[in-house]
Amino acid sequence: MSLLTAETSNIGAATPARPNVRYLVLDSWRGLCALLVALFHFPLAGAIGTNGFVRGSFLFVDFFFVLSGFVIAHSYSERVKTGEGFAKFLVTRFGRLFPLHAFMLSAFVGFELLRLAIPQLSNGQPTFTGAFSLDTLPANLALLHGLGIHDHLSWNAPSWSISTELFAYLIFGIAVLALGHMSLIVFAALAFFSPILLFMFSPDFMDATFDLGLIRCLFGFSTGVLTHALLAGKTDAGPVTKEALWTWTFAELCVISAVVLFVSTSAETAGGLLAPFLFAFSVALFAHEGGYVSRLLRTKPLLLLGTISYSIYLTHIFVQSRMMNVGKLLDSHTSIEILIPGKDGMAFSSSLALPAIIVMVATTIIVSMVTYRLIEVPGRDLFKLIAARIGTSGQTSQSRA
Repeated sequence: MSLLTAETSNIGAATPARPNVRYLVLDSWRGLCALLVALFHFPLAGAIGTNGFVRGSFLFVDFFFVLSGFVIAHSYSERVKTGEGFAKFLVTRFGRLFPLHAFMLSAFVGFELLRLAIPQLSNGQPTFTGAFSLDTLPANLALLHGLGIHDHLSWNAPSWSISTELFAYLIFGIAVLALGHMSLIVFAALAFFSPILLFMFSPDFMDATFDLGLIRCLFGFSTGVLTHALLAGKTDAGPVTKEALWTWTFAELCVISAVVLFVSTSAETAGGLLAPFLFAFSVALFAHEGGYVSRLLRTKPLLLLGTISYSIYLTHIFVQSRMMNVGKLLDSHTSIEILIPGKDGMAFSSSLALPAIIVMVATTIIVSMVTYRLIEVPGRDLFKLIAARIGTSGQTSQSRA
């Protein structure tokens, strides 16, 4: 899940990408999809928890992968064609992912330490065991936990995708550095063979995480890179007429309807393997920003969600876990039935599902605004500064000579 930047590039395109473009509408979609992934992870009993769209919303992680490939191709494909550019690219992207990941990992570790001091916070599982065992901590810290090193999700569970995305960046950079515009062959091969591998080896098809997560990530990422190349910078919606606006709006509504239907019915089946292709078409359409839906997505509240989307993605499990702690505490001191046994453990009761969702979303957004400002921005700026210094020492020595 990468922030969109304004630099121009295009792999092997005859027509240059739109100069100085930041796809604001796609930013907003990233924020909304991050909230949908949070809703998928939220333990809820009743109709909302069993709703097909909610159960299938794990697929929006694949939207992130497709969008990431699209954005990285847009922003970096020309700049990684030299060794220096490649090094700067890796440092910058690492700096985009790691600071918040490390902060949230430390938050989970800190809570385990707090459980040692306050037994009332216990969830029935001994401290530093299971998903929070110490033996999985090094792989998480090194961003290797999405590569099948351990046979389960651990610590900040959604961060498996951050691990795989870092390696997608590495493969992207090597491919473009070595092959230039011919790297499209690599991405085409990945987009073709990845779903075949997932179909053959993933027990849950598209819902691959700690085991085949890298294959899943490369599938979506490569599809996004190819989508950018196919657009070849042709993302101008054309003359702004009333007829054009309604035509684009109709297309936007059709795509949204198709995504909702697909996620609701196909996510948990082999058909879910088509998700990156549908999301690629969605990205291509909304990159034009041609209809009234796009105009709505360019409003400040939705753009804010896009800005803090990475924080939403990495903080929501911690927020939800602490809500479960509070719910358990209230259960033991009040007569209100807050948590009840669900399919995968305790869940918020159906009567409290909607209020719980509102509290979860609001709290996650507030926390994410704070982590964006205090962790993401300083971390990103620090690594940008480090990247900017790559290659400058040699130039300085030459100028002095």
